[in-house]
Amino acid sequence: MTEKVIYTLSQPLKPVVYILAEDLEDGVSLSFVNESSKAEYTVAATQSSPEVSSFVDSTQEPQRSNSSVSVEQWKKTKSAEELKKLTPGFDNRGCHCFANAALKQLILNSKGYVAEHYNVPDFAKDLAKAFQDLNQSFYDCREGKGDQKTVTAARTKLIKSIENLSRTQIPGLDGNEEVALEYLKEQFKSYGGQEDDAHIFADAICQLCGLIEPENTLHIHHVYPLVQSWQGKTQIESDGIDNGSYFSIDPDGEDLPTILSSQLESTDETKVDVLNDADEKITLEARHKLSSNRCDDCKSLQSLRIQAKIFLGKDSRKITGAKALLTDNDDQINVILGDKNSEFNCLQFSIRSVVCHSGGKTVNSGHYITLENLGNGDWLVHSDHQTSTFKGNLRKFFATYPDMLPYLFDLKKSEDNL
Repeated sequence: MTEKVIYTLSQPLKPVVYILAEDLEDGVSLSFVNESSKAEYTVAATQSSPEVSSFVDSTQEPQRSNSSVSVEQWKKTKSAEELKKLTPGFDNRGCHCFANAALKQLILNSKGYVAEHYNVPDFAKDLAKAFQDLNQSFYDCREGKGDQKTVTAARTKLIKSIENLSRTQIPGLDGNEEVALEYLKEQFKSYGGQEDDAHIFADAICQLCGLIEPENTLHIHHVYPLVQSWQGKTQIESDGIDNGSYFSIDPDGEDLPTILSSQLESTDETKVDVLNDADEKITLEARHKLSSNRCDDCKSLQSLRIQAKIFLGKDSRKITGAKALLTDNDDQINVILGDKNSEFNCLQFSIRSVVCHSGGKTVNSGHYITLENLGNGDWLVHSDHQTSTFKGNLRKFFATYPDMLPYLFDLKKSEDNL
């Protein structure tokens, strides 16, 4: 039996609600409930139906810009339509959309990537340099200093470097590097001939380009209170398996902040294996198991990559569970996380991007796109070489396109935290 446990915080939550003038004109109403120091909150919103643009290709040439401000500041000075015209697409010469969608999300998360500043294995340096060039050409184009032709050439170079790696036998790799390389080899056996998994591709690129940052990863932490103390210990603590670059969650009908914040307690007695002083495995009796999501340090945590396990098997997806992940405010995702010192904090995130899946029941079918959050309810829809706009929150988007499901989330920690 499993039950949900609500954390008690050392300080009350601050009610933080963003209501913009243009939102008020559209009839948005928000409420925030916080009557105690417990992490209980409600955000409700009603909004008039936004105008939805279709997913069409922009054929207009990129506009020149003399802006020298950061990308996040620059976004705020541009309308969604202006950003659409400046944003390059990625060619799809076959079933490449899984790679295009994954690459767009990773590039939106890594502006200014320089390979030599990351922990890149020697055998993957050409791949990392190709990712750097694609990253640079994407932002050059977006800032009015590049063109679509250069982006297309950079993407072709990156795909070529992956193809070269997939044909290479490299001895002596560590576990994660070997798994990442094998993933790419398996995907490129049929690359261009059938669709593949955007998550596996993104995880492999992260591993080989050094994009996995320990300070921005989560793990599941288990606590086992013992029936009888052992070597002076009254409980045993352990961490779950490595989730790679994306922390995996099971869409079970609750929203994203609730799932990430949940502390699960099994009320049944269980067992836990430990090693004694002679490195021999022994089994201890535990009263129950308490599991929670942890990071190394809540202060240094800046972003999170989340994979929603929406595929049930060979022929079905968790449609209801996937759509239940969404909240009314994509810029205020309140998550309670523990750290390595077992201290819990409520952190506020916004959704930076989402890789979505539609048109099929498996990871190897259908179509992948990437949604980019521009703020204030404006989104860019990246679909291979096409870029279009959408106005509204994610709930509205997935209601408008009912076959589309959220799959990979990239969350950015907000500057104004709770």
